[in-house]
Amino acid sequence: MKAILAAVLVLCCRLPVFSQQPQPADPHAAVLAVAGFLQFSETQTARFVQAFDNFQSTMHDLQTQIASRQQQLEQVIRSSQPSTAVIGQLLLEIYALQSKGGDVITQYHNAFIDLLSPEQLQKTQIVSQARNLVPAVAVFAAASLIEPPR
Repeated sequence: MKAILAAVLVLCCRLPVFSQQPQPADPHAAVLAVAGFLQFSETQTARFVQAFDNFQSTMHDLQTQIASRQQQLEQVIRSSQPSTAVIGQLLLEIYALQSKGGDVITQYHNAFIDLLSPEQLQKTQIVSQARNLVPAVAVFAAASLIEPPR
C-alpha cells in the first residue's frame, strides 16, 4: 500500500505546475516590449497590460491553490494510515486546478489576439512560427553554416 501511495506522490509531483515555467525578471518590461514591437496604440497597450495583470493574478491564485493541495497530499500520503479516498480527491482537485490554468492561458491568449490589427496579427504569427526555428538556428550555427545569434 505504501509503495502505491509513494508512486502516486511521485506522479503528482511530476504533474505540471504553472509556477515552474521560467518567468522573466520584469514581466511588465516584456509586455511593453511586445507592445512596442507590434506598435500598439496607447489603448491597445493599456488593454494588454490589464489583460496581462489579470492573467498573472489568476495564475498566481491557481498556483497557490495547487501548492496547497500538493502539500495536503504529501501529508496524507506520509500519515500512518493514508486514506485512498482523500488521496483521490486531492489528485482530482489538483487536476481540476491545472485544467483551469489551461483555460486561463487560452483566455489570455484570445484576449491578446482580439487586440491585434491584421498587420499585428501577421507579425505575431511570424514570431510564433520563428519559435519553431530556434533549435535549427543553433544547429546551423554549430555547423558554421550561419553566424550564431547575438
